[in-house]
Amino acid sequence: MSFAKRSVLVVAIMMVVIGAGWIWLNRQYLQDWRIVQSFTPTAEVAAIPERAGMSEEGKFLFYASRPLISDASEFNNQCARQETSAAILGCFDGANIYLYHVENVDLDGITEVTAAHEMLHAAWSRLGEREKERLQTHLEKVYDRVKTDELEERMAYYDRQQPGERINELHSILATEITMLDDVLEQHYARYFTDRQSVVSLHGKYAAIFNTLKSQSESLRREIATLLEALNADITAHNAAVAGLEAEILAHNDRATSVDNTNGEAVRLYNQTQASLMARRAQLRQDEAALARRQDEYQQKVQEYNKLVIRSETLTDSMDSLKSPQSAAK
Repeated sequence: MSFAKRSVLVVAIMMVVIGAGWIWLNRQYLQDWRIVQSFTPTAEVAAIPERAGMSEEGKFLFYASRPLISDASEFNNQCARQETSAAILGCFDGANIYLYHVENVDLDGITEVTAAHEMLHAAWSRLGEREKERLQTHLEKVYDRVKTDELEERMAYYDRQQPGERINELHSILATEITMLDDVLEQHYARYFTDRQSVVSLHGKYAAIFNTLKSQSESLRREIATLLEALNADITAHNAAVAGLEAEILAHNDRATSVDNTNGEAVRLYNQTQASLMARRAQLRQDEAALARRQDEYQQKVQEYNKLVIRSETLTDSMDSLKSPQSAAK
């Protein structure tokens, strides 16, 4: 074999080796590409990436996960949960994204936020370990800055249900729910979003409804407690005053037979005392009417509070696939 032919053969072998190496290193991308090429999203799914502000890469990963929006009966089989008290809206099983179809129009945007959250789980699964370690430091720092009691409780839930997935969850939560991150995270998320604030805004829109209901109900609950405490104290004092007055009236009436009708001064004093007692009785009746009005006000506040609680529970239940009529009928 001539030198030229050997050189061509060596080059050909090298190209095959390089090609095989490239295919091996990019096997996940090639698998994703094949899935995306064959995936036909529903109209509802197709509208999600733009509204959630996803970039082309974010949309690619979303479609590579074959997202499916399901009703309660299907979703409960697709996304199992151990704690029935904690509703879930979506899941990523390592290959597919499943989203619960929330019908409540007051929760507009919740499907898009959930979709972006799950897409980022798909993104996280494709990151290298060094990149994950680099991001972990920044995710924890931002979490320490923005955490609330509610978020800490939520992370505790993930720790119980998905041990070892804390940073994975933070990676999805912070991107879709927190406005201000740090430069490193913003640069990282720019891979998956052209406008991350779009999805954050959608989250803020429906989260504000719950926050407002919570704030109003907490304020009303405190007001009701204060009203009840004062009302009970005043009712107790009123009842004591009524009992005292009735005792005085009985004693006064008992003295009527002992008053000397020929003694003008004694009669005058008796009548003066009786007038005073009757005036006090009239005042107590006015006080009783005022207490009745305050009781009505208290009951109205309680009704307002109950309406807020029912409203909050209705919204919460509408996100819970286990509380859907479909689940109940199953």
